[in-house]
Amino acid sequence: MPKTHSAFPASRIKKLVQAVVPQGQAYKIRLSDSGFDESKVVRVITPAWKRLQRNERILKLLEAQEQFLTEEDRRHILRYSVLTPQEFERHVKESPIKITSRALR
Repeated sequence: MPKTHSAFPASRIKKLVQAVVPQGQAYKIRLSDSGFDESKVVRVITPAWKRLQRNERILKLLEAQEQFLTEEDRRHILRYSVLTPQEFERHVKESPIKITSRALR
């Protein structure tokens, strides 16, 4: 049976992030190719949870994804990353490789 490719669930990911990030807090979503299959790394950049550890921030998305994403949608996501704007800038500047990503609008 041939493998079928479904579209990346960008709009559902945006709804997930909108629901999880506290109302009134700014956020950006960046998608990067993972280099594994056709999955992507979903990076959420927000100051909303700057006092939480990174794993606690990611857990918020993981716990909510079941409400917004199907199992097929989740197969397109290799991992989540939740960074403050300052952490993201540091990450981009210190990365030994060029990070190519696109903003999800």
